[in-house]
Amino acid sequence: MTKNVIAIPPGYTIEEQLNERGLTQKEFAKLMELSENSINALISGQILLSEDIATTAFNEIFEDMP
Repeated sequence: MTKNVIAIPPGYTIEEQLNERGLTQKEFAKLMELSENSINALISGQILLSEDIATTAFNEIFEDMP
């Protein structure tokens, strides 16, 4: 029996987390030290998520969690 696996694009997850935390793309871009255009391109899947961006995003998004 095979299982159906659904891959969730990283941009979707980032956008979901921004919405949950009430952050705009502009605010997140400032935290990430990236342009707003870069964040928009990342969320829309136009650019790939690099390891550096992923690490920084994870730290920014989850910094307030215990």
